[in-house]
Amino acid sequence: MFSSNNNNSYSNRTTENNDRSRSSSNNTNIGYSAGLNKKTPSNCGSYLCIDSDFNSDFDSDVNNIHDEDESFDNEIRSSPKSKDQSENFTENGLESEFLEQNIEDKDEKITRLEKKINLLKEELEIAERNAKKAEEEKNKLINQNQEYKNSLNEELMINKQINNENEKNKSKVNQLNMTIKTQITKINSLNMEIKSAKSKFESERELKEQSESKFYNIKRENNKLVKENQEYKNKINSLNQRISDLDKENSEINNSNDKLSIQLDIYKKELERNNQYL
Repeated sequence: MFSSNNNNSYSNRTTENNDRSRSSSNNTNIGYSAGLNKKTPSNCGSYLCIDSDFNSDFDSDVNNIHDEDESFDNEIRSSPKSKDQSENFTENGLESEFLEQNIEDKDEKITRLEKKINLLKEELEIAERNAKKAEEEKNKLINQNQEYKNSLNEELMINKQINNENEKNKSKVNQLNMTIKTQITKINSLNMEIKSAKSKFESERELKEQSESKFYNIKRENNKLVKENQEYKNKINSLNQRISDLDKENSEINNSNDKLSIQLDIYKKELERNNQYL
């Protein structure tokens, strides 16, 4: 899951190393075999200038390094994770943000439903108190009617008054009965609304829990991808360090070759002078 810059730099470095390896195989000059394109004197055009076993071992080490680089490069290119991890990481990040917003929206909606339920409960309590008060008022009037009947039963006028009062009270009782029925209907309606609100509340809570579960799963997957990305980066850094160490060794070998070439030139000149004396 490493960046395209890291991929490009590593691929370029691998290509450069492979070019050096091909240059080494096409040129008998020992300077080229060291990988630094530094020529030795033209009169030393063979590996026989120095120990042939050394040349053979050195070429084998260099070729092994190139083989390992190419193998690792092919492994990274063929890995489905190396192709998809960056896109997955971006998509998971966007989905994670969406789920976070979705959870916040669910919380807000649940809060509103809770407030609505509390308001409906308050209205229910008020309706119940009104119904109770009406019932008490009705019972009080009924008791009053009975008292009127008992106390004014002897005289017609009183009876008429009682009847009139009873009619009035009946009208009031009917009104109170209608009020009670209305309050009962309202109570039933409020109970239905409360049940509906509770059902919505439970549904929203379940959706929130599902969203939270999905969010944490994606977050764990993102953490796993980040960890894998770091492992790939560490592996690349290790290979880069190895390449740097080999370049340093190559430089030292070339310096040694240069010294050997100079020494060989001196020996040749001395040999020529000796031949002249002879």
